[in-house]
Amino acid sequence: MEKDEIIIRVMGIFSTYGVRTVSMDFIAQSIPLAKKDLLQIAKNKEGLIELIFGYRYELAQKLYEKTNKETENAIDTLLKMSTYAYKTRNEFKHMLDFEFKKYYPELYKTYNKTCEHDFAESIKNNIIIGKKEGVYRTDLNPDITTHLYLEKIRMLHTQIADSELKWKPQKLFTEALINHIRGISTIQGIEYFEEKKHLIQHLLDD
Repeated sequence: MEKDEIIIRVMGIFSTYGVRTVSMDFIAQSIPLAKKDLLQIAKNKEGLIELIFGYRYELAQKLYEKTNKETENAIDTLLKMSTYAYKTRNEFKHMLDFEFKKYYPELYKTYNKTCEHDFAESIKNNIIIGKKEGVYRTDLNPDITTHLYLEKIRMLHTQIADSELKWKPQKLFTEALINHIRGISTIQGIEYFEEKKHLIQHLLDD
């Protein structure tokens, strides 16, 4: 069994039974995999969680690399980068992240900090490139604009995690992304975006 497949199955076990309650014996039986083979991959649950975070990080990096190869300009890049980030995050149950954060706070903090730093750098670079291309406003401050966008994303994920939210998560995300791009774009950029915004739903469904 490939390592990635084992990690995916462990995520499923954690999602079904919870992170705190399951033992390494139970995890090995549920995969199923001989315990000695599981222990060669990770010595304990902390090790398994680190592997999960590593898997998720590598998945995000592959999506970002794919995005950079397929885009025409900064708006196109931001569209795909943001939708891929949304999809990657929502492939994993919010309750599972809640348990990681609650029971393994240092591991979760390190992972989350790395992801946020990399995403912030990608957004900042995107703004700089977009200004040079003429699709983003020249008066934008890359650092402030990045900060405001990340705060909007954090608020969005908090709202999506609210089970009583009256809007569908994809609808909320789409509206937030549309408003953000319109707000930072030049007339040229807005005209380009209006021709491309229908792709958001396609990217989310892909």
